[in-house]
Amino acid sequence: MDWDQELLDLFEIPRSILPEVKSSSEVYGYVEPSLW
Repeated sequence: MDWDQELLDLFEIPRSILPEVKSSSEVYGYVEPSLW
């Protein structure tokens, strides 16, 4: 997965300012169960 270069060019967005694209199925962190 990656950012669409055509859209980056169209909106003049430098790729270097964008975060790495990651899968939505990855685990990014955990929440303390008592907070829910």
